[in-house]
Amino acid sequence: MKQRAVKLTEPETNNESSKRISQNLFKKIFLSVFILTLFSLNINAQMFWGQAGNFGGTKYASAPSSASLNITGSFTIECWVYRSTAGLGYIMHKANGSNTGYTLYVNPTGLITVGTNNTQRLTSSASVPENIWTHVAATYLAGSTYTIYINGVTSGTASSNSNPLSNTDSLLIGKRENGINLPGMLDEIRIWNRPLSQAEIQRNMRTSLGATGGNYTGLVFSLTFQDENSNATLFNFTDWSGNGNTSYNRGVTAIDLGSKPSSVFSLNESLDLDGTNSYFAVPNHSSFDLNGESTFEAWVYMAGFTSGQGQNIISKGISNDGYSIFVTTGGILAYRINSTSASTNYPMPVGRWVHVAFTIDAANLVRAYVNGTQVTSATRTAIISNTDSLFIGKSNSGGYFNGFIDEVRISKFVKTPAQIKDYLYCSVDASNDLPGTDIVWNFDGLARDNGNHGTRGYFRGNALFSNPGTQTNVPVSPLVRADNNNFTAGYNTKTSSRRIPETGTSGNMTDDSIIIAGNPSISDINLFVGINHTYDGDIDMVLIAPNGDSVTVCADFFAAGNNDNIVAIFDDNADSSLINNRYIDISTRIKPLNSMNPVFTGDNPNGVWRLRIRDDNTSDTGRMYSWGIQINNSPLVGIQNVSNEIPDRFELKQNYPNPFNPVTNINFTIPKEGFVTLKVFDITGREVKTLVNENLQSGKYNVDFSGMELSSGVYFYRLDVRQAGSSTEGFSDVKKMILVK
Repeated sequence: MKQRAVKLTEPETNNESSKRISQNLFKKIFLSVFILTLFSLNINAQMFWGQAGNFGGTKYASAPSSASLNITGSFTIECWVYRSTAGLGYIMHKANGSNTGYTLYVNPTGLITVGTNNTQRLTSSASVPENIWTHVAATYLAGSTYTIYINGVTSGTASSNSNPLSNTDSLLIGKRENGINLPGMLDEIRIWNRPLSQAEIQRNMRTSLGATGGNYTGLVFSLTFQDENSNATLFNFTDWSGNGNTSYNRGVTAIDLGSKPSSVFSLNESLDLDGTNSYFAVPNHSSFDLNGESTFEAWVYMAGFTSGQGQNIISKGISNDGYSIFVTTGGILAYRINSTSASTNYPMPVGRWVHVAFTIDAANLVRAYVNGTQVTSATRTAIISNTDSLFIGKSNSGGYFNGFIDEVRISKFVKTPAQIKDYLYCSVDASNDLPGTDIVWNFDGLARDNGNHGTRGYFRGNALFSNPGTQTNVPVSPLVRADNNNFTAGYNTKTSSRRIPETGTSGNMTDDSIIIAGNPSISDINLFVGINHTYDGDIDMVLIAPNGDSVTVCADFFAAGNNDNIVAIFDDNADSSLINNRYIDISTRIKPLNSMNPVFTGDNPNGVWRLRIRDDNTSDTGRMYSWGIQINNSPLVGIQNVSNEIPDRFELKQNYPNPFNPVTNINFTIPKEGFVTLKVFDITGREVKTLVNENLQSGKYNVDFSGMELSSGVYFYRLDVRQAGSSTEGFSDVKKMILVK
């Protein structure tokens, strides 16, 4: 796998060079010690619902014997271990005391031993300390060598030609057949039927992995302790390798490690494709065999482009049926419906995340969106159903993608512009997707879709998960998942795509601004940012209120590992602090460097907010893709009940100001409780935004509407009220407003 150099470099001054050397040297030294001696308990996997298993010295799990687990040749056994106390404890054991099988255990002193056929083959030279998460792996090359790795570092080798012998015993996790249970916790337990290289162990150790094919060939068992999405039983014992080796729980209890920064795992990954015969293939399934109204979308990062060589993002079908999204030989975003291809006239940038979406309505009108904004439309023929596989990163005829693809979503309904924008920066699974969203791949380590359809994809060629926690300068899509923080519904967000710094390799990014209106004085404020950078320690970030109050939210922070990106919500009430070299990934919520609430509380939030970002050193650059503000933990930006007085009639008032740029206020009154919708439409009657969609008590309401991402023109807003307990009584009114930019 080639390493992609994203850095821009130019000569440094002696002072700048010294600062860079000292920062990087400190980070490397600290990280080396950190890997071996310090891991926080605040870990996570598979975005935000991560789980681990507490074995407590008396509990265990077991997987029935199977052909895939009955290994009689090469193997790799790996997992994360947290020893609560000293003592002998078995991690994995497939034997019954006879001279067969394989085993991995922790000695009373913390050393790791791997054995086969009731014989110790190798004991590590380094120990696993207590009360620290540690990664352990043991490999065996059939007829040759045993090797043990502690946190990816070689900790002993031994020559042996003794292959494990066949047996029909269950795989025991956390004990052996006569007891000796593990006093502690386990996570990410994996068994392979081949010896992984040290590079493979180091790359994958920070990924919650459940994949098949390609680079993941040979994975026969993967116990992550969590479900494929957050909609079902979070803590479970499913085998995500695809081999059906699901375990039985014998008293193991759940350790909830979700919704907080991780000191061990990468929380947001993507599909990594090198442009040469690498792709992800999914056998045909009804959920993405489209033949009517539909929406298909993805986050895309094109790492390289060669003129004359097209690249496919999503493709299903051959030249006369199906659909695809691709980049033309001239570098333009395009699509295909059946045999007809069409350009969007949007030049796809290199080295930048872009969200692309295409909708097809009942009249076969195709609309293309880039970062939530429509760029073209045209009428085509209806998609012809087919039985071909879905390819991500290529088509039936090739055209391999070079870069990263994330959050592929396919739906059998037409998403409105508002729905596309509302979920632009929010990761989706079965628990929060819109009705009709049939399938989604988060690509956070799992090859199954996260939409509860059970469809499994297969890695082909050199396709990989991106592993930003272990690989250098890997971009991360600007996605966050924080349902309990009302993200993104409660945030005023903006798509920016600003370079950091604006020019060169050091200095300021041009201040970015968001206009907020219609909110009461501040009692609490949260900040979302989606930033990619090649060295996080260079970033200084300041939030500035309309009245000039300001807070330095982040400065000179650097994460543990290789992930230099900052995609997170800064929240004074988060349970984790911004501490250097503690976290592999700071998503989803973290405390800012300096508290925001003491500074902004009592301020009038209405007006222009600015985000100022400075890159304070040379050599590295980045980009801010999006940011947003939440005022007073609002569940819905802009709607406020402004009076306790009960009005005597329904009324939808004219927006003010009008014309406006880009924010205006809309007021309405309802005399009785009812279900209220307030929607905005463009001149063609197409819905562009839903401002209110909930049951409201009687009262006077004020809603702010931002047209920041819309084009100048005439728009209409419509209020509909259906009174509680009645299917006929209600109110409806429409008014016109003008956006002038």
